[in-house]
Amino acid sequence: MLVLIAEYAFFPLPGKRDELVDAVDALFAGLHQNGQIWGDHVAGWVEGARRVTCRVPGCDSLDDRHASAIVRNALASVRALCAEPPQWSVVDDRTGDPRSWRDEKSLFFFTHVFEQTSPVCAGTDGDPIPLYLLPLSEETREQLFSWMKKYRMYDEVQLDCGPLEIDAYRQLADPHAELSQDGRELARDVELAIGFPTYYYLMRYWGRPGEEDRPCPGCGGEWQTPVRDRSTTGLGRFEFRCEPCRLVSHKASSLDEDSGHPEIGEWRGPASHAS
Repeated sequence: MLVLIAEYAFFPLPGKRDELVDAVDALFAGLHQNGQIWGDHVAGWVEGARRVTCRVPGCDSLDDRHASAIVRNALASVRALCAEPPQWSVVDDRTGDPRSWRDEKSLFFFTHVFEQTSPVCAGTDGDPIPLYLLPLSEETREQLFSWMKKYRMYDEVQLDCGPLEIDAYRQLADPHAELSQDGRELARDVELAIGFPTYYYLMRYWGRPGEEDRPCPGCGGEWQTPVRDRSTTGLGRFEFRCEPCRLVSHKASSLDEDSGHPEIGEWRGPASHAS
């Protein structure tokens, strides 16, 4: 996985420092939402310039040609406050292009609270695909970014093991929960745009003995992946995959039925899942 360090420099007009700070913050919020930068960034004043250090998926990720309407508008506001054009450069010893979806035959949605890259992963090895490279409408890309933030928030809540742990876990493990429904719909949008299968990952922490024989929680069909198709990376790392439902998952981490909730995310028949 390629993640590079980049730096952006902004040189304010006299008396425009405070306005520039706000405008740069808005620009980087847009870059983050569009997938042109990954994770948090660090900003400060150095020799009279507002300098921002960030992580990018590739050497050209900050090019204007990748900008969304939000980024273009924010950049125009920033430039109006600058004495000279903003400058950016990759300050990493490494070089390279971001991962392209065009080299794949399948993708899958997977993220977690500690992840800061894209939630759309390559089927071959799980490397993240930058959102700005996907042939999606800006509205769909914004929805995908919003879903990603919610997913990571729920993951953090369920890891904290507080009073909302079970409710948060249900959103991650039940294919019919609101978060999962939203994510699966977005996965269908991605599949429609790229023309090949895009799967949705379901978390599975609590389980039961005989876990390997459980049916798909989406349709009740068989979904255990043949051993010959398994690997340690990409789609091959999931023990379960349902082609009709476009769902993937793994065996439960805990098989203690008395202290867990294995019923969450299990198939309960068509009547219980009717919408």
